[in-house]
Amino acid sequence: MPPIRVLIVDDHAVVRRGLRHLLGTSADMEVVGEAEDAAGALSAAASLQPDVILLDIRLPGISGLQAAPQLRQSVPEARIIVLTTYDDDQYVAEALGSGAHGYILKSASDETVAQAIRAVHQGERLVTPDLMGKVLERFEALSKSRRPALYERAHRQAPRPGPRQKARRGQPRPGRDRSQSPRADLADGGWPMAICRGRACPCPPPGGHKTRLRPCGPSVPKLGTLILL
Repeated sequence: MPPIRVLIVDDHAVVRRGLRHLLGTSADMEVVGEAEDAAGALSAAASLQPDVILLDIRLPGISGLQAAPQLRQSVPEARIIVLTTYDDDQYVAEALGSGAHGYILKSASDETVAQAIRAVHQGERLVTPDLMGKVLERFEALSKSRRPALYERAHRQAPRPGPRQKARRGQPRPGRDRSQSPRADLADGGWPMAICRGRACPCPPPGGHKTRLRPCGPSVPKLGTLILL
């Protein structure tokens, strides 16, 4: 399996050297290039076609958040991980909204950064565990703020009855005669009657209608209507 091709984008040379040394110790990763600003990142990404791009937020010229959509358009197969010192949930939301696949703090351990690169390369999305609580709180607040608007929209979009439906209100629903309902079909003395060919009739005499049930009579407990088959 070929190694994961990584492009490092950071305006600090010491950070780029540290990441190159870190990733160089992993047999499944290869640093194919570096860039110190967004323009250099776009040029390097187009020529090197990396699998994963480690992108800082604070860059000379346009920021990493502004460069992320351009990188996605230039190399759509590449996965972007924002690697920064900013632990604000606002930056996390903007980064994920701009097309980044992951958000990691520079204070994370070496193993965490390596695992993040592997996970994002396999198609996962992730946020550093230190920021997960803030991200969940932000989405919870956003959900609560949008809930009344969603309910109002659902109420507006609910289908309203037409003229025919309004005219039918209050009219009896067509169907079978309610006098044939099981509760109404009781013979004298409360003994059940049978439904025979769509009409109520007394319990059949011996040798009459064929049925899988026992014939009605004094020995049959009061159970309700018997249906003749």
